[in-house]
Amino acid sequence: MFNKKILAAAVASVISVGAQAAVNLDDADDAIKFASELITASDLNGDNLTVQNTVGGLLNIENALGFSLGNGTTKYVRINLTNAVFTTDEPTLTVNSTSSNTVVKSQGGNEGQDYVIFEVAATGDIPNDALVSLQAGSYDISQTAAANASYAFYENAGDSTSQTNPLSTVSGDFAEVTSGATGDFTTANEVTATVLSGFKEYETTPGYVTSNTVASLATIDTTDYVDADGTYTPAGAAADNADFLTTSQSVKIEGDFSFGTFTLDDAGTCNGTTTALTLNAEENEATSVAVDVTTAPLYLCASIDGTSDVVQKDSYTITLVTDEVEDEGGSFVYDTTSIEVPYLTTYSDYNQRVYLINTGANPSAYTIGTFTSEDGITATAGTAASGTIPAGEMLVLKARDIVSLSGGKTRTSAVIEVEAIDADISATTQVVNMEDSSTDTVVLN
Repeated sequence: MFNKKILAAAVASVISVGAQAAVNLDDADDAIKFASELITASDLNGDNLTVQNTVGGLLNIENALGFSLGNGTTKYVRINLTNAVFTTDEPTLTVNSTSSNTVVKSQGGNEGQDYVIFEVAATGDIPNDALVSLQAGSYDISQTAAANASYAFYENAGDSTSQTNPLSTVSGDFAEVTSGATGDFTTANEVTATVLSGFKEYETTPGYVTSNTVASLATIDTTDYVDADGTYTPAGAAADNADFLTTSQSVKIEGDFSFGTFTLDDAGTCNGTTTALTLNAEENEATSVAVDVTTAPLYLCASIDGTSDVVQKDSYTITLVTDEVEDEGGSFVYDTTSIEVPYLTTYSDYNQRVYLINTGANPSAYTIGTFTSEDGITATAGTAASGTIPAGEMLVLKARDIVSLSGGKTRTSAVIEVEAIDADISATTQVVNMEDSSTDTVVLN
């Protein structure tokens, strides 16, 4: 849903179309774009959109005459419209020349008609590159197909009526209805939590991480929300953020908020004026009070204490609540190779081991966590759930040392995070049945 609002401080820099003065049929990409999101019922005439040409000659249709016109001679210009018709604003035509000339409408150009013919009488020589400009106060155009104008220059009135033997022709689109919004209002960052810290600190190399415990997940900046190529309102004004976005509204972020402290901040270093976020009971959604989302950037900041807050891998989305538009909100990742262990058991009749092999030149820290168990089962990390795999060696871990389980079941799943590239790490799990010594070996990585 898009709402047209008045913005006290419009972000004028996002509009690159202020100099647009007319549509030149000799330029294939010169059509004026009208934002579909900004159309209201009052702008429509039946199924067509009424577009105004009252701002700076925006919809003046221009092209070169295409054929010289000698002093004292008369020729005819015909312009046909496709997917458009004239309104009550009767069109006129001007022809620039080295001397004065007379232009009179001879046919068409009335309300609902899709063509017009002008008689051009030269009182001085008019060169073939003289500019011809069709001017009308408004048009009714299709909302589903581009409005096109076809220009033709004729020797006599009969040819202009029958549309035969044109001396010069040119055709091009002059208006279309299209989306005016890019949908982009965030810059999403990828924040890395380090396995060496037990995922309790951030990797500080990127500029949006201001310390090993403070980072900006995303920037909310609506500067690029309007199409950079430029779109217009049906009234002919250049569209800006005020037309698409509500100035003050709540911001909703969805993701994992079970750790740390999340705020909106007006400084990219996350040390400015903050806006608190209210969490829901499930801690997977945070919402702010109404804030100005259009005048200056806001930053989604995430702070952890560096000791007990364990960062969870997740991706976030940001929604501007009133306007119901959504964009990416950043993500947390680990500096690891992730290896899934689909079955981990502490059953007394089984002896399960996990083998981790590091073929790299450096020791690699590891963490085993993200235990996913059946309902009612509690998994607690054991003494072997974190440690270091020596360079060029194999590490053997017993399942009972990795996790303890309570709640009646002796099985779970887990994820091993190793601080190394995938090519350097191999992982295998083996379960030995203590009664018959049979084994079940699964290669994990």
